[in-house]
Amino acid sequence: MIYGYARVSTGDQSADMQVRALLDAGVREENVYQDIFTGTRKDRPEFSRLLERVQSGDTIICWKLDRLGRSVSHLSILLEDMDKKGVTIRSLVDGLDTSNKSSKMLYHMLSIVSEMERDNIHARVLEGISNAQKFGTKSGKPIGRPKVDRMKIEQAIDLMQQGKSIRVASRRTGIGEATLYRRLAEFRNDRVQGG
Repeated sequence: MIYGYARVSTGDQSADMQVRALLDAGVREENVYQDIFTGTRKDRPEFSRLLERVQSGDTIICWKLDRLGRSVSHLSILLEDMDKKGVTIRSLVDGLDTSNKSSKMLYHMLSIVSEMERDNIHARVLEGISNAQKFGTKSGKPIGRPKVDRMKIEQAIDLMQQGKSIRVASRRTGIGEATLYRRLAEFRNDRVQGG
């Protein structure tokens, strides 16, 4: 089955151009999913419905990769999850098609960029803490912010290693999907560094 996904950031924008391109690419109108949300928000109900529906052998077509992923890191994990599930991703503008080898190289490069992005963020945080200490400013998490239970994180990672989706792991453990994406990226990074 071929599915399409379109997203615009505000209600003032129209997804008509994206939808027309998806229909021209062979997606049936009833298989087009659309969201009107900013890409950084995690609650994209139509995208979540689409991810629940796809199965091995299916294809998701989008206008551009930035319609799918909220960040390079998120996109990298999503592409890997879909690859494990046997779902092909095609991006019309970017020319990505995960069914061919050259595109698989591209999404492996995305993983590297994602890791660099995390490293840069980490370096900026450490620099910010250092500067704050130098000038006597307090830093750290706000008081009262709940800590995520490490055992629940490990349980979620176990579920995902068993082939469960991040959405399922989130529901079963009560940990937000965004937190799980972050922790999964950290887990993979630690595993690579540990050999």
